[in-house]
Amino acid sequence: MIHPKDVGLAFPRNIKGKKAPSPLRSKPKKYKKASESEEMLQNKAEEACIKRNLDYDHTPQIVYEWLLSGSEYCPPEIISYIKKLLWGRPDLELIKKIEGTDFMLLGLLELKTDSPQSKLRATQKRFLKGKNFGIARDKAEITQFVEDFNNFEVEL
Repeated sequence: MIHPKDVGLAFPRNIKGKKAPSPLRSKPKKYKKASESEEMLQNKAEEACIKRNLDYDHTPQIVYEWLLSGSEYCPPEIISYIKKLLWGRPDLELIKKIEGTDFMLLGLLELKTDSPQSKLRATQKRFLKGKNFGIARDKAEITQFVEDFNNFEVEL
């Protein structure tokens, strides 16, 4: 088929039809959007800890953003050291004092969205290797983990 503007020319352009997609080419991935963000899960986990009078600790997102921005006020050696300390840490560390002792119990909770793309990164796997931790994807799992941690009794 000849291009309509080239009618009557000595060397007209040919219009090519659309090619069928190659069976070897993979289909584009369709990402499922999470129903709740990780920040919303973080807030729910903190509320669950507060209800049960548990102490908790987490590194705010702004600290990670500062480390990634490469601050001009901090030497790169110190930023590198801080990255090694913080990268891979779980989203929430639950702390419970053991009655009658100076010891504390530590629970590690990693929060992930319900999206199939939400998985543990390699740095998180390295940090959590050999430790007891939980992964929660919704409010029910968060509540269950915090409840189990709060009810855990240590016999001396």
